[in-house]
Amino acid sequence: MPADSMADIATAGTLIAQSGLCGASNPAEGFVVALTCQQRGIDVLTFSETYHVMMGRVTKRSDAMLADFLRGGGSHQILERSPDAASITLTTADDMDYTFTLTWADACAEPFVYAGNPSQAAAELRKPIAERRFKDKYSTPRSRMQMLFARVVSDAVRCTDPRANQGSYTPEEMGDVVDVTRPPPIDITPPAPMPSPIAADPQYDLCPSADDGCEYTGRAWRDVPPDHLSIALDLDHPAMLDGHRDAIRAILENL
Repeated sequence: MPADSMADIATAGTLIAQSGLCGASNPAEGFVVALTCQQRGIDVLTFSETYHVMMGRVTKRSDAMLADFLRGGGSHQILERSPDAASITLTTADDMDYTFTLTWADACAEPFVYAGNPSQAAAELRKPIAERRFKDKYSTPRSRMQMLFARVVSDAVRCTDPRANQGSYTPEEMGDVVDVTRPPPIDITPPAPMPSPIAADPQYDLCPSADDGCEYTGRAWRDVPPDHLSIALDLDHPAMLDGHRDAIRAILENL
């Protein structure tokens, strides 16, 4: 990516965030994408084919890890890819076979499949299995199948040939991490003009009306998915006041 200054990278990051490319949901994450492209000498399309920004961190897709393993002379055989289990055999360039399996029963014994922060997820483990609250991405068969397979592939490649992922986490793994110490993303865009007053004593804990048919209008911020909260935080709209953004930041800090 051609860039002569940090300002050029920041501008590119803002445009990347506005497009939603590579998973960037705000200008700071877009800046991470642009800086990575500039430092590694790759274009944005190559970045999107290989990496994904998750919670402000650059993650590597599990299929990209497997592709690098294959380019290194290895081969693979999928033994199972279902909502109940994921299993794969990797054969290294020197013809050593390694089989890795992750079953849904195994995953249910770990906190990463449960909703809430780390302490809440640990509390779910103490409940009977029928009463536990799973994350949305583990609550449907197809999504669960994809998550199990991505995890077993990344673990297999990481163990068999660390050069293929170089210590990177997958988006699926990073999405299961709740970092309560991470501050809200820094907005590197110029400050927006002061919004005009729209109501006396607004309810900052509710999503304001934007007159565009937003499905979350009037709903409490705590009921809005975190990725939509990040979008709302960076939204330039007269209905969004500083009080709304402070309420959103408080929720994100507590996740």
